[in-house]
Amino acid sequence: MVFPELEEPLPDREPFLVTGLDRYALGSWILEKEVPESGYLLARAGGCLPLGNQGRLAWQELVHAARPILTLTRKWVPDTSCEPVSVDLDLPGSRIRGTVGDLYAVEGTMVRCVTDFGRVHAKRLIQNWILHLAVTMMMPDIPVTTRIIGTDPFRPNTAGMQVFTPVGDAARTCLEDLAALYVYGLKQPWPFFPRPDCCWPGPWRKTCMNWKITL
Repeated sequence: MVFPELEEPLPDREPFLVTGLDRYALGSWILEKEVPESGYLLARAGGCLPLGNQGRLAWQELVHAARPILTLTRKWVPDTSCEPVSVDLDLPGSRIRGTVGDLYAVEGTMVRCVTDFGRVHAKRLIQNWILHLAVTMMMPDIPVTTRIIGTDPFRPNTAGMQVFTPVGDAARTCLEDLAALYVYGLKQPWPFFPRPDCCWPGPWRKTCMNWKITL
């Protein structure tokens, strides 16, 4: 016997505030398509904004929040991208496989640039740090830099860019340690969530990470 899954009912009210995932989705759409402020009518027609002046004010706030992120993107993301890098790494007790994109060749170096409307919080930093290490190991003869552009986590109304500098031969040790921590975490929970966990290893942040620019 198969029981049908209940479908989530459609909302019976128009949105009054643009918050949470709805705000993130609209902001990401503005960044991806570089939608100007005149795109308000298109967003309203899609049912993504509240009616009346409330929707217009919400749209203006979103465009205002996305504008500095777009400015940093145009300044720091190169024009010509490279092919994604296939990752296949054997580590003690684990194996990492996948594909890493958003890569650009700049004067003999490799730069990975990631742009997002959301905050550059601890979870995003850890995810991109792992990808930074993986690309470094797959391209040992080329210096690898990662630029993460988004909303400044310390000042919500500004944009910033987090930079991971080249780590060279230290990439393998760092990635092996992180993989070991992941395997250990599958057996029992760690006492920290990503945000305080990222603040814990102070020397790691000082040597490998640099919060470079805010607007």
